[in-house]
Order: sequence, then C-alpha cells, then structure tokens
Amino acid sequence: MTRARIWIVLGLAAVAPLHLTAQTQRFTERLTIREREVLVDLPDFLQKKSLKPGDFQVLVDGQPREVTRAEPMAAPAAAGELPWTIVVYVDRILASPGTVFYSGLALSRRTAELTRLGSVEIVVADADPRPALAPTREARPLERALTDLAAAARVERDRADRRPAPPGGPDAPRLRRQLDKLLAFLTAHPPTGPHAVLLVADGLDLPDQQIADLDRGAAGAPQTAAAALQRTARLLAAYGWVAIPVPLRKEGAGLPASTQSEIETFRESTGGSYFGSLPPIIPFRPPKATSLAFSGVIDLMIAPRTAALRALARATAGTVIGFEVQLDEALGALARRWRLWLAEPDTPVDGRLHPLAVGLPGKRETVRAPQWLRSSTPEEIAEVRLEDLLAARPMDGGLLLTAAVATTTAGPELRLEVGPVQLPESAPPGPLRISWAWAGPDGVTGIHHETVPGSVPAGDLAKGWRRVERLAVPAEARRLAVIVEALGPERWGSAVLTVDPPGGQPGTAAAQPTARRSSAVSRTVRRVSPSTCGEKGFCRQMGESGPPSESCSSL
Repeated sequence: MTRARIWIVLGLAAVAPLHLTAQTQRFTERLTIREREVLVDLPDFLQKKSLKPGDFQVLVDGQPREVTRAEPMAAPAAAGELPWTIVVYVDRILASPGTVFYSGLALSRRTAELTRLGSVEIVVADADPRPALAPTREARPLERALTDLAAAARVERDRADRRPAPPGGPDAPRLRRQLDKLLAFLTAHPPTGPHAVLLVADGLDLPDQQIADLDRGAAGAPQTAAAALQRTARLLAAYGWVAIPVPLRKEGAGLPASTQSEIETFRESTGGSYFGSLPPIIPFRPPKATSLAFSGVIDLMIAPRTAALRALARATAGTVIGFEVQLDEALGALARRWRLWLAEPDTPVDGRLHPLAVGLPGKRETVRAPQWLRSSTPEEIAEVRLEDLLAARPMDGGLLLTAAVATTTAGPELRLEVGPVQLPESAPPGPLRISWAWAGPDGVTGIHHETVPGSVPAGDLAKGWRRVERLAVPAEARRLAVIVEALGPERWGSAVLTVDPPGGQPGTAAAQPTARRSSAVSRTVRRVSPSTCGEKGFCRQMGESGPPSESCSSL
C-alpha cells in the first residue's frame, strides 16, 4: 500500500521599499511525500521492544530504503479492533472435501478471534471465485457460514469415500488457472490496510526436482507447477497479502515433544539430590508454548507434499496450518506484527517487481517480511486480466476504453481510445502500458506488452488519449483481449474484440464492455458490420448503465 502525505509550505516575499506601501506576497508550494506500508514479523522477544525506524534496515533491489515510521500492530489494537482484512478463500478444485470440512470446522470455532482482527470475507472457488459471505465483523454470521460450508463438504466427503480417489492432484495448466483466478480476485481491489488470505487448499504431489526448486526458492522450469506457484507467491507478496495455506486434516498433531533433556528426565525420575551420586535437580523453567513442540507440526514443515504451500507462505511471511493446534498461534501472531512505512522514490513507476529484504543491523535475529515489492501493476497481473477477459470474467478498472480493429492497406490496425477521466493528483507519475492477447485453440496466446514512452501526468488523461498499433493476427485467432493501464494511478480499461480471419470481411469487430465481477457474470457480444460504422470500422461503446448503445467515429 502506498500512502501520500501533503504539506503546504508558505513563504514570504521580499518586503517592498519603505517609501511604498508594505505588501507581503505569499507563495504556495505543494510537496508530496509517498510512503509504502510493509508488514513484518519480529522474533517474540523483540515484539514488545521500543524500536525506532532507524533500528530497521530495508533493502529494495539491494539498495537501502528509508524507513519513515515504525509501529507495532498492538498500537491500534489498544484503541479498538485491528484493521485487518481477512479473506477465507476456499478452492474446491485444489482442496479435497475432507480438507474443506476440517478446515471450515476449525475456523468456525475461532470466529471471535478472526473478527477481532478486522473484517472477514468468505470466497468459494468451485471453478470461478464467488462470494459466500460479504465482509463482516460479526462473529455469528461468520460462524454460521463456515459451519454450513463444512457441513456441505462433509456430505461430499462421505460420498467421495465410497469412490476411489483419483491419483495425484491437478495438472500444471489447471493449477495455474486456479492460481490466476485467486490472483485476479485478490488484486482487483486490494485493501488499504493489512490483509491476509487463509487459503484452504491441499498440498501437491510434485516431482522431486520441483520440490527442491520450491524449497530453495530457485527458479523452476517454465510451464511447470513449481513455476506457477513461485509466480503466484511473488505476486501475493508484492500486493502485501500474507498467505496462510490451510490444508487442515483429520489426523492429530501428535503428542508434544518433551521440553526436558534426557538427563533432566532421568534425574527427576530417580530423585537425584545433594547426597546421591548425581548432581541435584535444577528447577526447570519451561519455554513459551509453541505449536512446534508437536511432532506432527514439525513433520508438516518438511513434508514433500506441502512444499507447494510452503512456497506461498514463505514469500509472503505467512505460515502453513495443517493442524488445529496451530490456529491460535498463527492468528495471535498477526496481531503482533509491526508496520513499517518506506519512503517511495520520486520517480515514475515501472510496473515491475522488486526484491525486498528487511533486517535488524547488529542483531542475529531474522525478520520475516514479504520478499517482493511492486512498482504499480506488474505485467503478470495484466496477463491474468487478459485471461479473465477471454474467459468472460470481465472486471472494471476505472478507465473507459474503446477499441477496434481496422483493416488497412498496410495490414490490421488496433485503434485505442481512452475516454476523459479525472485522476487523483497525488498519484505517482507513470507511463501507459498496452497489453493484448489472442484466444487460441489451446488457450491464451500471443501475449504482447508495450509501454508508451515517457510519463503521462494524471491531468493529461482528463483530455482523453488515442493510439494506433499494428497487429499480426495469428492464423487461428478470432478473439482479442486488450487492456490499457495508467500505471501511475493504477487504473485500467479493457475490451474484447472479435476479429475476422485473414482474407475475410475487413474491419469486422465487436467490442465488449467490462463490468464489475459478481456472483453471476453476464456477457454480451455484438457484431458490427463495416456498413454501420463507416469506412474505417471504428466502433465506440457508449454508456455505463442500461443497454449498451453504439456510435461511430473515425480516427
């Protein structure tokens, strides 16, 4: 999250000569300082210490970044509820009915703890994500929704128990589709405060090499499940989401490991004293209770099947919850995190990911922090939105975009026009980026990104914007998704076009308006012939409410 703070600086002009009437002129200058909030998890013994911004060292791309403010989450907690946004995201493609049942049941017993953190929302992805409970701070409706979800999953689990389970898990393309839907949902309108996602999903059976890549954080081979997981982990971290995978299972966590050494246990059992051959018993002070005392929890942290979930948690400073005994500790740790505000450089954003590292100079202890920051919207998110558009899952990005394909003697042209829009003056400077992709027989193909040179001030878009791009139409492509993004304010507009095959009727295209995602998304495609749109076939979609209408214009 980036926050802008504005100071008004007043200066006095030189006083006029004494023989003239004294006059004072006031000059006003506006200075904008941008900040970005980062959540970090400190070791237990440091969480209540009085730390200052200078106690932290933050590196972005290996370069120091100034920490302007630092405060524990306990500070706002003293004044009331914590400002967390919690999303319980149940992926029924990646989670078995048994996992949904046990996870939903365990979470339903902790609705008071969840709502004390902030607002809680439930989202269920049968394939596409749909809201199951709107954001709430009330424990009772949250408990009821989670209980109902667990009850339905139990019926499905009991039915599945009577059928042989298919081996393995989802293949790499299906896994990536589900992860992309998760990203599209969580990055569409990111919350302004701390936010975490409890992802109900199972681990995966992956080849040994991919498991090793995930555990080391090494770049996986392209088009593999490991590569899709690493990509998702980077983007979740860059958007500030704390990922907490919840593959809860029926098995218990086992007995807690003994906190005493073997010799201490022997001394205690034999009644060692000053008069015996053994040294006296030293009073034992047990350490702070932790779920890591359970053997099952330790096994979970190294099990090959949970390597995929560990990769999501590690990059976002989250944790994997496989047993109910871990829940209280994990939720309590969210309330004890620290918030750091970093000074943002006064340079145009570039729409890329940047590695982040947080440390405490002079101390051996490590600080758990997200491993990535973003500078505006990354290209990977634009690709996710293009896939959503071609799959009839449009979303509103705040820009009114008109797009058309026209056939010229030089070849097909993509003609773009962004309608006039007022954007916040506090938005950082940044360029416009154009992205498009074709719907091919095997999925999305021909993804293209182009950044318009220079920086486009927010005020310039109040006049609108136009551009023409050359197109190379793949032989089997018929549908084209287009996105134009203003990277400074992070607003975007989109369109879906139906394009005639090479050698067909020239200039035939259909624009599709975008709408906000809802539980039931309707989709309308209109075909417009060249005769209704003039020679150049440039069609404009007008209006944001009521039935869509079309008018024609020429560039």
